[in-house]
Amino acid sequence: RPNVTSGDLSIHLFPNPARDWATFRLASSTAPTTIRLYDALGREVGVRTAPASVTNLDLPVSDLAAGVYLWRAQSGERFATGTLVVAPR
Repeated sequence: RPNVTSGDLSIHLFPNPARDWATFRLASSTAPTTIRLYDALGREVGVRTAPASVTNLDLPVSDLAAGVYLWRAQSGERFATGTLVVAPR
């Protein structure tokens, strides 16, 4: 099932919780997909962009403190949002 809270872009996130990497499985798209990761204060702490032909996008999280982060994915006009939990090491 998609790990999406809103929008119309289908994204699967695993593992969640994550320790080193979070992988976003992207729906096929004709536009690049950008994933942005935000901390609890709304600061952007990570960003990655995948070309339209890529279906998996890895985002490193090993440098982040344990906690809950918000993510937003956008591909053209479509978007999805959700949460990512970074597990303690």
